[in-house]
Amino acid sequence: MENIKKSRKNNIKIIFSAILIVFFMIFSSFILTSCGEKTIPVERVSLSITETSLYKNQIKKVYVTTYPEEANNYNLEWSSTNKEIASVDKKGFIKAVNYGDVVITCKVKGTDIKAECKVTVNDGEICSLKIEENFKIYYEGQVFNKESLNVYAVYESGKKVFLQKNEYTIEAPDTLKEDSKIKITYGHFSSNYSPTIIQDYVTGIDITSSPNKISYAIGEKFDKAGLQVSLTYASGKKEITQDYVLDTDTIKYKQKEVKVIYKKFTDSISITSHAAITVNSIAKLQEAINQGYTSIMITEGKYNTTTQIELNSSQDIFIFGENQETSIIGYDIIPIKITGKCDNITIADIKLSTNGDNAATHQLDLSYCESGNITLQNVSFLSILQSENEGYILKVIN
Repeated sequence: MENIKKSRKNNIKIIFSAILIVFFMIFSSFILTSCGEKTIPVERVSLSITETSLYKNQIKKVYVTTYPEEANNYNLEWSSTNKEIASVDKKGFIKAVNYGDVVITCKVKGTDIKAECKVTVNDGEICSLKIEENFKIYYEGQVFNKESLNVYAVYESGKKVFLQKNEYTIEAPDTLKEDSKIKITYGHFSSNYSPTIIQDYVTGIDITSSPNKISYAIGEKFDKAGLQVSLTYASGKKEITQDYVLDTDTIKYKQKEVKVIYKKFTDSISITSHAAITVNSIAKLQEAINQGYTSIMITEGKYNTTTQIELNSSQDIFIFGENQETSIIGYDIIPIKITGKCDNITIADIKLSTNGDNAATHQLDLSYCESGNITLQNVSFLSILQSENEGYILKVIN
């Protein structure tokens, strides 16, 4: 028990001694400050800048220097003649708020000692050019449209000012390529602009000059003399081409147009087709066949014949009626016979029939035909006498 009491007394002595030491240190410091350090007043102040320009929202620090350097025991006050133009905080940071001129003052509190800085708030200097393009896409080979650009001067504040066309220059190649650059210069500022340039492509074809000949006999070969075909590109450019094909080489019955084809694009040439010769009797029909006419039209009417009409041609031949009222009637005979090795024979818009005491049961005789392509188009008949050895191809179109 006595040991505990002694321990408590020792602790109290230690705490009391510590309090005395702290008190002595504070009191000594106060005595030294009061008696040993002399107050040195500020005689003059200066700022790191006396005049400056700021752009809106820019912040800039102004540094203050006091004279003499060893001056002590002073406070500084910062102020602005118009905080709506520029404000300043207690550390000397100036913030530009709006356009105008202000004076920032740093003053030693309780004295007339001060320094001033004149501040002008504007948009700052031009720092870049901004280019806007109204013409969104170019094709290779096109000429750059200088009128399509809108150019702006961009200031440090971020403000953009539209420039008139006569205020800047544009350097562009004569025709555009995929990697072409456009250079815009305003004063000592230059900016390169890369327009969107894609490869030009064909969007269609046009017949820019019709052929010299547009009226043909059936079976006649198409003559493209005078024909001019142009490719139309996405850019609007036109280019004459010979790289096309025609859908026909020889003019067909009732054909009204010839198609010009380039890849997936087509255009057409209007033509008229007619018979190479027109006949109005069976005798003249046979004569025209013998003379090698490739297309023969029989005028409307009913033609009775006791003589068989014979076709034996190594070339294309087309025989047709003026209309479907044209008829050939064989009296005791088959009215038409095709013999030998033929090429392409077409009979169209004709009625074939027979009559007489010994009327034939067939209206077309192919029994002596060895080869060829035979087409019956809108031909009225009852029966065809065909060959046992069919080396020909028969096509009936109604």
